[in-house]
Amino acid sequence: MLKETYKRNIPKVRDKFPSAKFIDVAPPSNSPLSPSPELMSDYRNDKITWDEYTKDSKKK
Repeated sequence: MLKETYKRNIPKVRDKFPSAKFIDVAPPSNSPLSPSPELMSDYRNDKITWDEYTKDSKKK
């Protein structure tokens, strides 16, 4: 069975399902697909909107 979860939730899932296998599909931070740290910070700190975030991240 395939289930989705966040990385920070893996310890809880592992406790509940000790034999579970995990596949990380998120791009690493140095990937051209991931946003810059500044862009991510601006979005997390509500300095830019989601539309601005996605528009700026596609420029990379």
